[in-house]
Amino acid sequence: MTKVKNSDFQKPYISLEEASEYLSLKKLTLYSYTSKNVLPYYKIRRKILFKVSELNEFIENNRVKSNAEIETEALTKIFGSTT
Repeated sequence: MTKVKNSDFQKPYISLEEASEYLSLKKLTLYSYTSKNVLPYYKIRRKILFKVSELNEFIENNRVKSNAEIETEALTKIFGSTT
């Protein structure tokens, strides 16, 4: 496997192989995500491409909150604004 340099991700669209490296996911996982429409992608003939900005958005949308954040949200819902 060719090592992808960080500068390679300056282009707006990347291949499945590059996306695999970028997200540190196996290609099989990406194929699964595309077939289930979990991750947006573009298809030109048989080639699958990903928009780097959409991969970044996918990462941001899958953030897991810390216990402190969850507790703060729960207290806010129970007691109202904490400010």
